[in-house]
Amino acid sequence: MNDLKTEKTLSMTFQEFLTSLDLSKEDYIQANSDVDVHNDVVCDSQGQKQIISKSKDVVLGDMTEVVKERIIQKIPSDISKTMGLASNVRTAIGLNNELSCNVDVEDGLTNGADEGHFDKSKSFKYLWARFEDEHIGRKCRETNRSLYNIKVNKHWTPIFRIKRQFPIDRYQSALVMRSQFPIRCAAAKTCHRCQGDTLQTAVVDFAGKGFAHAHYVALSRVTNLENLHVRNLNEPKIRVDKRVLSEMDRLKETSVLPIIDYCLSQLQSCVFSLLYQNVWSLRKHFQDILISPVHNLSHINIFSETKLSEKDNSGDFIHPGFQFHRYDSKHSCTYGMAAFTKPEVDF
Repeated sequence: MNDLKTEKTLSMTFQEFLTSLDLSKEDYIQANSDVDVHNDVVCDSQGQKQIISKSKDVVLGDMTEVVKERIIQKIPSDISKTMGLASNVRTAIGLNNELSCNVDVEDGLTNGADEGHFDKSKSFKYLWARFEDEHIGRKCRETNRSLYNIKVNKHWTPIFRIKRQFPIDRYQSALVMRSQFPIRCAAAKTCHRCQGDTLQTAVVDFAGKGFAHAHYVALSRVTNLENLHVRNLNEPKIRVDKRVLSEMDRLKETSVLPIIDYCLSQLQSCVFSLLYQNVWSLRKHFQDILISPVHNLSHINIFSETKLSEKDNSGDFIHPGFQFHRYDSKHSCTYGMAAFTKPEVDF
């Protein structure tokens, strides 16, 4: 913690702090209410680039208009209770955004998918988004290729309004059908939602109740500590889940990993052996696989998350004594599987 650059701004009001920030930085603020405030401040600064979309809500069921209006008034603002669709979507062209719910899991259009760039169509029937991973939305782009012209980048993906149904409190017999764009502004996020992100610059605020491991999650998002700015470290809230500590103690005391000689002796005595491993980039670890005695003794070696694409030549993965089979993901270069089998194995 001593290496962190901490900005002492406790004398500033929250609004003053937000308006003093460089809006090109992505800020993680723990409380949901503070996240919303920050995103509103950023959107206000964008002027005519703002995008505002009000949801269309319809109450389903046989009831009077008075009851339907009463139900509409009871719709919560918390999108976790409205299937991820907000009553008012507010963002701006050029800001970071993310999907607020699953649209098409097989196509990579999932809750939390980051949209690095943003624009809207002239008719506002759909929004244009460019995802950091170009494999995301590939099927959607192919399905809607008639929307593209010389002015639209082929890597941009159209995002349409979707419909979702949800019940309201005690009116469980009635459902509300909401139509809305499944997006939200991501200039600021909660610690929960920033998990897995990698940033060049970030501002972090730990004010509030906090939760176990929140500090680790937020502080490990940047690639360089010089670009990490902490507004409120809130050291008393730094804590680890007791269950994690208990499991760590158990692993140290009772879980002894078998040494490599034991693994080899077991493999040599096996009639048939299969090894499965998450390789997290086959290209990066292929040389290690070639010289590994464990992999060479196995009849079948299966690797997941190979990260191979059509640009990778199969000739670069020749393993003497094995046949190479590859199954690249069509949706994301993060996934994919590969197998190396000995000639006598009918794969």
